[in-house]
Amino acid sequence: MFVSHLLIVCTCLGTNVLAGVITGSISSSTSTDAERLSFLDMDVELAKIKDTCLSDADYEQMTGNYVKAFLARGVANVWVPESVAIIGFQEMRKVLKFSPPHTWQSHNDTKPTSAEMQSASTPEAYYDLRENRIASRHSYAGEWLFQHNVATVIEFLDARFPSIRAMFKKAFEAKHPKNEVVDKLVVDQLINEYSEIFEKIDSSTKEMMSYKIKCQNSQIVRMLSSYSSMLKSL
Repeated sequence: MFVSHLLIVCTCLGTNVLAGVITGSISSSTSTDAERLSFLDMDVELAKIKDTCLSDADYEQMTGNYVKAFLARGVANVWVPESVAIIGFQEMRKVLKFSPPHTWQSHNDTKPTSAEMQSASTPEAYYDLRENRIASRHSYAGEWLFQHNVATVIEFLDARFPSIRAMFKKAFEAKHPKNEVVDKLVVDQLINEYSEIFEKIDSSTKEMMSYKIKCQNSQIVRMLSSYSSMLKSL
């Protein structure tokens, strides 16, 4: 009796996996001690993020547990890259010793004019002109996000993947040592560095959120184990 039940479950679950129907996944901790992260560890940390299996509970936590996983998985594709971008901006401002980020605004597709950039009275004013127009962000994010959504996702990422913030921090500090004079050229250099780091992290988080057979197989093992325990208790 048990064998026949088990075969039925295996067959059904196997079919669902091949069809890409099962969406649940297990959590795999990728957090490391951010204080010990060296710049040489970047490829390792990116690989850990990429290899992570996010659970339904993880996706729901990103939304502050206001949206179930089925919907949260969809909006995460917009919320996560936007939040990674803001983490990068926060760390860039710290290294440049600028004021904290302003109230969150969606991306501005309009590039600042040469006259605007030349007339910026300070390096920070110059940075402010450029930050909200950096190409790593999407103009449609504002249609999916409120400011508190960004804060919730950032809180999740900082807790689960502290290496994201650490990678930005280490990269910026390497480009701009402490006490070095900040001018518009330095701002340009750090924005270029930001774009390179963001692209790598964004690629890893996209892979993390994509369908992965190994994550589904792990879910099957858990479900079968639970089913087996249930049958034994009968």
